[in-house]
Amino acid sequence: MRRLGQVAITLVLLNLFVFLGYKFTPSTVIGSSSWEPAVVPTVFNESYLDSLQFTDMNVDSFLSDTNGRISVTCDSLAYKGLVKTSKKKELDCDMTYIRRKIFSSEEYGVLADLEAQDITEEQRLKKHWFTFYGSSVYLPEHEVHYLVRRVLFSKVGRADTPVISLLVAQLYDKDWNELTPHTLEIVNPATGIVKSQTFPQLIHVPIEWSVDDKWKGTEDPRVFLKPSKTGVSEPIVLFNLQSSLCDGKRGMFVTSPFRSDKVNLLDIEDKERPNSEKNWSPFFLDDVEVSKYSTGYVHFVYSFNPLKVIKCSLDTGACRMIYESPEKGRFGSELRGATPMVKLPVHLSLPKGKEVWVAFPRTRLRDCGCSKTTYRPVLTLFVKEGNKFYTELISSSIDFHIDVLSYDEKGESCSGSISVLIPNGIDSWDVSEKQGGKSDILTLTLSEADRNTVVVHVKGLLDYLLVLNGEGPIHDSHSFKNVLSTNHFKSDTTLLNSVKAAECAIFSSRDYCRKYGETRGEPARYAKQMENERKEKEKKEKEAKEKLEAEKAEMEEAVRKAQEAIAQKEREKEEADQEKKAQQEAKEKEAEEKAAKEKESKENEAKKKIIVEKLAKEQEEAEKLEAKRKLYQLQEEERS
Repeated sequence: MRRLGQVAITLVLLNLFVFLGYKFTPSTVIGSSSWEPAVVPTVFNESYLDSLQFTDMNVDSFLSDTNGRISVTCDSLAYKGLVKTSKKKELDCDMTYIRRKIFSSEEYGVLADLEAQDITEEQRLKKHWFTFYGSSVYLPEHEVHYLVRRVLFSKVGRADTPVISLLVAQLYDKDWNELTPHTLEIVNPATGIVKSQTFPQLIHVPIEWSVDDKWKGTEDPRVFLKPSKTGVSEPIVLFNLQSSLCDGKRGMFVTSPFRSDKVNLLDIEDKERPNSEKNWSPFFLDDVEVSKYSTGYVHFVYSFNPLKVIKCSLDTGACRMIYESPEKGRFGSELRGATPMVKLPVHLSLPKGKEVWVAFPRTRLRDCGCSKTTYRPVLTLFVKEGNKFYTELISSSIDFHIDVLSYDEKGESCSGSISVLIPNGIDSWDVSEKQGGKSDILTLTLSEADRNTVVVHVKGLLDYLLVLNGEGPIHDSHSFKNVLSTNHFKSDTTLLNSVKAAECAIFSSRDYCRKYGETRGEPARYAKQMENERKEKEKKEKEAKEKLEAEKAEMEEAVRKAQEAIAQKEREKEEADQEKKAQQEAKEKEAEEKAAKEKESKENEAKKKIIVEKLAKEQEEAEKLEAKRKLYQLQEEERS
C-alpha cells in the first residue's frame, strides 16, 4: 500500500509538472566537467544482474580525429579496445493473447476467417502468425521495458508473404519477463491526465488493406524516448507504411501512443519521395522543447553515405534537410539504418554547440564470406559541432558472440542465402557505482534471421569511449585527449577522415565476415553454392543446347516447309498456266470451230442462194416455156 501511495503521489506531481509546462534548469541536463553517473534509476534487479555471464569482446574501430591531419591509411585511424557482452536472451511473446486481441478488434477480426479451419488452435498459431523486429526503451517511472514489435499474419503460412503486419506494444519487467496482461497508469504528456492502459496492445495505425492483399501494413518499428524535463516518459514509435497519403508508396510515419492515436507522415520539403522510405535513425538535440501544446522536433540521419540529416516536426510531420556532407565514401549503401541514437549516460561538460550520441547502424555486405548477403551491427559515435554533423567513431562488424540463427532454419549461421543480425533499439544504458568504481551496462534489442527478438547487455562501453577523452583504462597505443569534450572540427580534414573511417570499417567488416563464415557453415554453403551453380550451369548449357537444337530443327522444318510452299506455288502456277493454256486453246478451238461453222454456213448460204437463184431461173424459164406453150396452144387453137 505504501508503494502504491508513492506511485500515486509521483503521478500527481508529474501531472502537475506537465500541465504547468514546467521546465528544469539546464544544469539538470548538462552537469559539471567531471564524468558522473546520470541520475537514472537502475534498470536491473540484482538477482538478474548477478545471473548475467559476461565475456570479453573486441571492438575494432576507426576514428575521424587522431592527429588533426588527413589520414590516408586505416591503421592511422584505428582504435582497438575491449567491452564485455552477455549471452543473448530471446524475449517471450504471448502470441495466443496477442492473436486474441487482434481478433477482438473491429479492423482485423476478419483475419480469423483466413486461418486454416481444419487444424488445431496451436497449429493455426504456428502456421499463420510470426513476429520479429522488436525495439524497446526502459520506462523508469514504471520500472518496465516498453517494447514494440512487428506481428505478421500470413494466409499461406510464410513469414515472407504476409497479408498484413501490425505493431504490438508489450511490457517486460526488470528481469525481461513478459507481463501479460499488465496495466500501467500513464500520464498523457499533452494533457497531464492519467489513464489506465493494458498491455500487450495494438498500436493504432490506419492501414489500407484487404484480405486479398500481400505485404500491407507497418514495418521496421523503432521506439525511442523523447527527452523529458518533467520525468514523464514519452515513447515515440517510428515505422514505415504503404499508404495513399504518400501516393501508394512506402513512407515513414511517427506516432506518440502515450499522447494520442494521431499518426503523422514524415514529408521532406522539396524532395521527391522514393518508392520506399526506410532506415531513418532518430535522435534529439539538447534544446528539445517540453510543452503540453507541442510534441516538438526530432532529427534523423536520413543516410550515412553521403551523410544527410533532416529535422522533422512531431506535430505535423513536416521535414527539411538541414545538413548534407559534401564527402561521399566508396561503399555505396553498405552502411545503413541505425538504432535510435542515445546520449552518453553521464554528464560531460561540452562546449557550446557540441553534442554526442551513440548508435548501432548495420552493415549490409554481399559475397563477403558468410552467406550471399550479411547484416551485422556496428558501433558509431555521432557528433554535432555547430551546424556540422559527422561520425567520430565507427567500428567493424560486431556480433556479441552470437551464433546467428540460419535464415533457412536448416544449418549453421551462414548456411542460408542471407545471414541476418539487425540492431533494433537501445533499451537503456545504466551507470551505477559498485565496489568503489563505475559500472555501465547498455541493453540492446536485436533480431536474428527475421524470426525473433533478443536482448544482449554490453558492459564497459562507457570505459571504451572514455579512452577517447583521455580517461578510463588504457586499451590502445593511441594517446587520446578530450576527443569527446572539445570542438575540433576542421572542414578540410574531419569530413575526409570521417568518410575514410567508414570505408575502413566496411573493409574490416568484410574481413570479419570472412572469418565468421569459415567456422559457421560458409565452406559447406559455398561448396553447395558452387555445386548448385555448376548444376545450374550444366542445366543452362543443356537447356541452351536443347534450345539450339530445337531452334535448328525448327529452322530446318521452317526451311522444308518454305521449300514445300515454294514447290507447291510452282506447281500451282504450272497448273494454273496449263489450265490457262488449255482454256486459251479451247477458246481458240471454239473460235476456229465457230469460224468454220460460220464459213460453212456462209458457204451453204451461198450454195443455197445459187440453187435458189438457179431454181428461180429455171422456174422463170419453165414459166416462160409454159407461157410460150400456152401462147402457142392458144395460137394453135385460134388457127384451128
